[in-house]
Amino acid sequence: MEKSILKLMFSCVVLLFFASCTSTVREEQGKFSCGQVFTGSITVLDNVIPLDEGEWVLAAHSVNQRSFLQMNLLKIENGTIHTHMYISVRDKKVKSGGYLASEYCDRENFHFKDVKSNIRNSDQDCFVVNHIVNFGFTKDTALDRDTFKYIKENSISVPKTVIQTYHRFANHQGYYLNVLYQYNPESSGFEPDNTSSWNGSAWNFSRVHEDKQKVQYIAEIKEKGLEQHTQLRQGLSFN
Repeated sequence: MEKSILKLMFSCVVLLFFASCTSTVREEQGKFSCGQVFTGSITVLDNVIPLDEGEWVLAAHSVNQRSFLQMNLLKIENGTIHTHMYISVRDKKVKSGGYLASEYCDRENFHFKDVKSNIRNSDQDCFVVNHIVNFGFTKDTALDRDTFKYIKENSISVPKTVIQTYHRFANHQGYYLNVLYQYNPESSGFEPDNTSSWNGSAWNFSRVHEDKQKVQYIAEIKEKGLEQHTQLRQGLSFN
């Protein structure tokens, strides 16, 4: 009987802890509103996140079942997504301990990657440049549903393929920040990708060398991404 009571008490404490943590994250979410415009940077859970030049609109934000605060921001030019930005953040109040090593950061088939650390339950610092085909907001999540709704209501065009810089930071205390910048090549004058295949895309790392302009475009995004990664590291709440 005593063991059962102790187990019940422990379960209640755990539930109250996570309820309190989720409440803290939702309080942070409440600081933002869809349609809100940002320039220069955005601060989320004390992490200062740089924004490319221009105006960025918050299309959607949500707190998922694991208490990650997630956001989709869009930079719109001529009614089309020029750049999409995804933010996912957590702090140690939500989770004690670290995270699994990122399988994504262990891959080699990228345009570029720089992994300072990718250790389970310890420090993680990963930067990757990759291409994404079939870009869109089609996952069955509140974030994607709300983003898709915003795009539809505002008649915004969505590219088929984007070039992505991926930034992941975490530590053993439970802090976590993942930021994606996804650039639309069509906004820079490139033709739309003619395939839905990641391997078959003209932007695939194994084929892009066939087009010098694409090589230059990737190089520019890489340099910009490296600079942003440094800024993100400097702006971490757990630096």
